[in-house]
Amino acid sequence: DVDFLQGWSFALVRNEKAKQICQSMIRDRAIIAKDVTRKEALDCNKMMSTEKRWRAFRIIETHRRQGKPIPAYGRYGLEMPKSSGKQFLKTELNMLTHALCFTPRFRISVLKFFLGSGGYYLLWLNSLRRRVRDFIRDNIALFKRKLFGRK
Repeated sequence: DVDFLQGWSFALVRNEKAKQICQSMIRDRAIIAKDVTRKEALDCNKMMSTEKRWRAFRIIETHRRQGKPIPAYGRYGLEMPKSSGKQFLKTELNMLTHALCFTPRFRISVLKFFLGSGGYYLLWLNSLRRRVRDFIRDNIALFKRKLFGRK
């Protein structure tokens, strides 16, 4: 019954001090807390974690090709995670737009495009696409939860 689109946030308590702080906030009614299952926790962060992982591997690979020192991650190696070409293109486009926004030479052009008439339309379409995607994802999860219960 936790709907993240209705303003719920996800927090992970990792140590005793954080647990005490959260319990204090619950007692003071500063926050409302609900337990979620491991599967629910993983599902709610799936898209974000996938994108972050791809971006991190992309940056590490770029640094490796440039001869910069990179951290050793033990047995995990430094190969790009396997995924579709669609995910690769999304990551590359995301990184390009971020790079352009942080480069003074291109920042004004990018902002003018997105704040101009064509840019608003693209932002609106992207917002609509995300709402439809989230609606489908959330209703499938709700249906599965009603049918099979929480896992």
